[in-house]
Amino acid sequence: MPYFGQQAGDNTATFAKGTREQLLDVITMISPTKTPLLSTLPKMRATNRTVEWLTDELGSPGDPENGNTDVQAFSEDTDADFAMEVGPYKIQNRQHIFRETVSASDLLDYVDTVDTDSVYASRLIKKIKLQATKIEFAMIHSYSQAPVGVGNAESPGAAPGKMIGLEQCARNTGFTSADQDWSTLPDGIRGTAYNLTESPPKHFLETHLGDVLELMSDKGAEPTDVWCRVNQKRQIADFSASSTRNINSDDRMLINTVDVYEGPTGVVIVNTHPLIKKGSVFLTQTDLMQLAILKPTIPERLAKIGSAFKGMVETALTLVYLVPACVAEVYGLSPTYEKVTEATVEENA
Repeated sequence: MPYFGQQAGDNTATFAKGTREQLLDVITMISPTKTPLLSTLPKMRATNRTVEWLTDELGSPGDPENGNTDVQAFSEDTDADFAMEVGPYKIQNRQHIFRETVSASDLLDYVDTVDTDSVYASRLIKKIKLQATKIEFAMIHSYSQAPVGVGNAESPGAAPGKMIGLEQCARNTGFTSADQDWSTLPDGIRGTAYNLTESPPKHFLETHLGDVLELMSDKGAEPTDVWCRVNQKRQIADFSASSTRNINSDDRMLINTVDVYEGPTGVVIVNTHPLIKKGSVFLTQTDLMQLAILKPTIPERLAKIGSAFKGMVETALTLVYLVPACVAEVYGLSPTYEKVTEATVEENA
């Protein structure tokens, strides 16, 4: 195993990286590496730096609250009337470039230790895993940004392009004049933001989840997944056990260690995600989301300059929300868990 030792002629204790009496075959990673969105979303091939698609809504058949008043009917022998057509709506998201670099000294070929190729390969695997987590992070937290400046000689104020992540899709904010402003889309197409920001912050209750499920359902979305940190999943675990809920416990229940929540719009899967803010909960209709990949993850060896072998791992992709209404976020929640009691419900309702 790796060891601390003394170099000849050196009185400083050093940690000999890779120099070994015995090196484990597997390097253990302790950082979060779960990438459920990147791993599970369908992949499609992109052919341009900006991916565009069309979405539309049928329009309303009538307001149920108005009942018979809004029922459509026409008299015989009347001419057809034509209203101005609206839609479909063209939506776009730009490609987001991710890059990791890797290097290994060629001196490893000359010392009695693990060889250069092994060190380079292990570092490359580490960087590929790291890039996957950075892509997953961006898919949640990225806000759109138009690229300014190209190449190494970038002008002051240069910035890379960024995609629209889940948070921006739900909140419909942060768009610049260079972006397509999704907040101008019809409400039935836009994502849903449920802001509970208060002081002190509220704890996540079943009524909050029910409200968001209803808002998404009103837009025609059918939520399939809840994404949250462990603290919010613990709150969800209390939903079915709360004696303060005025519902039949048979109507709404948690199954298989809170992995499935059966609610008013059907069954949703509750997923823990290590990269979501502790005060946020996302809901998605995941089958309406895809990844458009312009450049797949490809390791590349770069020109050798000096005494190190160098390489790069680069990926270019973006998120496609076939209908942005497939995403909702509850935010402003307390980042800490609190057991649900009658007092908790009264304070957080």
